[in-house]
Amino acid sequence: MYEELVLVRGIVDPPAHDALDEVENFLTGQGYTTVWRASDSLTVQRHRTGNAERYAPNLTVKALHQPDGGL
Repeated sequence: MYEELVLVRGIVDPPAHDALDEVENFLTGQGYTTVWRASDSLTVQRHRTGNAERYAPNLTVKALHQPDGGL
């Protein structure tokens, strides 16, 4: 039922806003709609076609600052 869209292991170095912009662009290209955007997080939802009463879970991405720099 669930599939992995992308996997990032390790620390990335762009500012949180830029990293979330890239994530948002990727996810909207995959059919997700932005539900909420904050300075350090993004929540999207994929709308299901057909049965409108089926539950469509939200996906939240957080950009967490690391002690040694990066996200």
